[in-house]
Amino acid sequence: MPVVVNSGTPVGSKDEWRTPPELFNLLDHEFHFDLDVAATPQNAHCTDFYTEEDNALKQPWGYFGDYDNRKTAIFCNPPFSLTGKFLVKGRQEVAQNEIICVFLIRADAVETKWWEDGVLHSSYWVDEAVLLIPSYQIRFLKPRINFLNPIGGTAKGVTFPSAVIVMSRYHFGVYWWNWKVAAKKLNLLEK
Repeated sequence: MPVVVNSGTPVGSKDEWRTPPELFNLLDHEFHFDLDVAATPQNAHCTDFYTEEDNALKQPWGYFGDYDNRKTAIFCNPPFSLTGKFLVKGRQEVAQNEIICVFLIRADAVETKWWEDGVLHSSYWVDEAVLLIPSYQIRFLKPRINFLNPIGGTAKGVTFPSAVIVMSRYHFGVYWWNWKVAAKKLNLLEK
């Protein structure tokens, strides 16, 4: 059964929570993103981005028929209501185009079908439990992040944990990632 979190955020705004710039900058420092696949003109983190009207789920993410115009590092903070669909699309794109897709997602729903289908590769029954094998790298974030609301103000008191999912053929493992310490070491925290 999915976890239900009572939130004071209006339903229509939940799909538009923005990524904190400090976290994006840290991830961009590592991956050098060239496409943001779930953005608006106001919150896009990359020069190239897809909006809701573009429908990223029906667009190519990595290869555009022109080798010089291909994208290699994709960033996605998907709308909460479409997280599973974006994760499945990311898996397809990684398999077809030799790209890296980095997702910022909620980590309080690991028992859901979208988490299993989008993040985990396979599962095996071991006695009474299921052993889940991640197909990519999972970084559970600590401390919790404060997303920005649709107009840019900080959404204080986030009640759920988050994770960064790195989908590529070369990133594996599951760990806790103190992203603030990493950002501070690189002088990437907002003043």
